[in-house]
Amino acid sequence: RMTGSVRLENNGGFIQVRLPLDAQGQAVDISNYKAVQMTVRGQPGAYYLHLRTEDNRRPWHYYSARFEVTPEWQTVRLPFSAFQAQGERSSLDLSRARSIAVVGYGERFEAEIEVAEIALVAGPVATEASVDSSGKNTADDR
Repeated sequence: RMTGSVRLENNGGFIQVRLPLDAQGQAVDISNYKAVQMTVRGQPGAYYLHLRTEDNRRPWHYYSARFEVTPEWQTVRLPFSAFQAQGERSSLDLSRARSIAVVGYGERFEAEIEVAEIALVAGPVATEASVDSSGKNTADDR
């Protein structure tokens, strides 16, 4: 569960919960997976999933995909093709992944989100809701 105030003073702010993919902080090869799937609920806001790889040398370098939440539990699937580089010129190299984070960012709001499960998806998975590259929840199974 992550709660907190996202403010825009001082050129913006964010809150996040980050999970290293390896207990020792080493890079992990997740290139055999197609997406990240989460079971989430919360108050609406500007939520993102951030991936960091060995290529991300600076704190403001990461790969990001926006997703929406509702007060009811839902399954959200973010295909790796939906992740866009932020402050980074290289394309997403899933063979050198380091961490994943749930982030509230980019607009002033009171963040409140619960994550019951987060998993890597290797193939097509039926979902209650998927997310397209714009961050909009959809009902189809892309």
